[in-house]
Amino acid sequence: MGMDLSEDVGVTSHQLVTMFEQEIVPALQSGEITADNQDMLAEIQESLNMEPEECESIFERTILKLAEDAVSDVEAEVLRGREENTTDVMRQIVRYAAFFGGDLDLTVEEPTAWSIYNIYEALDFSGEDAEAVEENKELMKVALGLMEPADDDDYEEEEE
Repeated sequence: MGMDLSEDVGVTSHQLVTMFEQEIVPALQSGEITADNQDMLAEIQESLNMEPEECESIFERTILKLAEDAVSDVEAEVLRGREENTTDVMRQIVRYAAFFGGDLDLTVEEPTAWSIYNIYEALDFSGEDAEAVEENKELMKVALGLMEPADDDDYEEEEE
C-alpha cells in the first residue's frame, strides 16, 4: 500500500519485530517457510518495511529458539515413553536444521540424542525421496550433536 508502519502509523521497532515473529513462527512450524523456499519470508519483510539484515537476525534467533523448544518437547515425550507424539516435532527440527547445515547449537545428552535419532530413523519415509531422507537423517544427527557438521570446504574438495 506504500505505507510505512513506523512513520505513518507510529508502530515501534519492537512492535515490528513482534509482528515479524508472529508471521514467521507459524510458517516455520508448518513448513511454509523452508531452507529451499523463503519467498514468504521476503514478502513479510517487505510488507513490514523492515531492513533485510534485521529480519535475517530475527529469523535466525527465532529458528534457534524454535529448535530448542522442539528438542525439549521431544526429550520430554521420549523420557515419558510417548515416542508416537514426536513425529511432527522431529520433522520440524530437521526443517530448522536445514537452515544451518544441521548446526543448531543444541545441548542434548548423548544417550537421549541417540534415542531421539533412533526414533527419527525408524519413521516411515516411504514415498519420500531417498536422497532427501538420508540428508535429513544427517541433519538430525548434526542437530543432536551426534556428528560434526559437514565442512563446506571439504564438500567442495570431494566434488573435484
